[in-house]
Amino acid sequence: MKYRKIVTVLIILLILCFGFYQYMDKQHYVRYMSHQLSGAVSGMSSALYNNQIMYEEILDSRSITLEQMDMILSYNGSFGVKVRELKMIAVNFFERASDEELNSITAFTASDINSFFYEIQWDIVYEEKLDNLSDLTTILSKNERIKLNEDELEHIHTIQALNSLWREALINNINGINPDTGTVNTDLFFDIYREKGFIKDDWINLLIDFDSITTEFLEEHEKFEAKITK
Repeated sequence: MKYRKIVTVLIILLILCFGFYQYMDKQHYVRYMSHQLSGAVSGMSSALYNNQIMYEEILDSRSITLEQMDMILSYNGSFGVKVRELKMIAVNFFERASDEELNSITAFTASDINSFFYEIQWDIVYEEKLDNLSDLTTILSKNERIKLNEDELEHIHTIQALNSLWREALINNINGINPDTGTVNTDLFFDIYREKGFIKDDWINLLIDFDSITTEFLEEHEKFEAKITK
C-alpha cells in the first residue's frame, strides 16, 4: 500500500514537471515570436515614416535624387518583405487568418511601386545611352536633382496618399504607435509587444486592414494601378 502511494506521488510529480516544462517551452516560444513580431512592426513603421518624408520632399521640389530613390526602394522593399513574413506566419504556420482575408495585395503593391521608381532610373539610362543602372553614378551625383514630369509627380502624389493610409492603419491597430508620426513610442511599444505581443490579435487585424485598404485604393485609382503594374 505504501509502495503504491509512493508510485502515485512520483507519477503526479512527473506529470507536474512535464506540464511545467511544456508551459516554459510555450512561454519561451511566445517570447521568441513576439520578439520577431515587434521587430517587424517597428521596421514597417520606420519604413512608412521615412518614405512619407521623402515623398513630401520630392513633391515640394518637383524633383528626385538617386539617393532618394535608393532609400525609397530600400524602405519600400523592407515594408513589403515584412508584410509577407507576417502573412506567412499568420496563415501558413498558425492559421490565425485565411488566404481570403490576407491576399498579399499590399506586398505586391509595394513591389509594384518600386518598379515605378526603377522605371524612372531606366528612362535615364536609355536617354543617356548607358548600359545599366550602375552607370547612372557616372553622369549623376547621388544628390543631384532630377526633374520630374507632371505624370511622374501625379503618380508619386498618389503613392504618398497610399503610404499615408498604410500609416493610419498602423496607428489605428497597434498600441504604442505615435499618432502624429506613425513611429513607435519605444518604451511603450516594446513593453506591450516584446514579451506577449504574438498572442494578441491586433497585428492580424493590421494585416487585414492593409489588404482591405490597398484593394479599395486601387479600385478607386485605376489609372495609378495601371501605371505601376504595367
